[in-house]
Amino acid sequence: MTEPVTYSRTDLVSTIGMDDGKVNVFSIPMLRALNGAFDQAERDETVVLLHGRPGCFSAGFDLGTLSGPPEDALTLLRLGASLAERILSFPAPATRFPPARSC
Repeated sequence: MTEPVTYSRTDLVSTIGMDDGKVNVFSIPMLRALNGAFDQAERDETVVLLHGRPGCFSAGFDLGTLSGPPEDALTLLRLGASLAERILSFPAPATRFPPARSC
């Protein structure tokens, strides 16, 4: 199996892709890989384009993990909450873009 998350960078844009070969559930490995990709984008000081494969972004949390051992469910929820907070507060490299001009 290939990695569930890919990372590429072009100029000031990083592209993070999810593809687990199925429906891109947010499993513990997927969430860890996504956090790693966001770590790289932050180091690269880029904006991020996050996508799934064509026709499938994500089916949400891995229900098998949520219904499994409580410690795994807690890890999954913590990783998911951390990723959501990170996406919503991701620093954009605003100082590297020229100011907008009026028309």
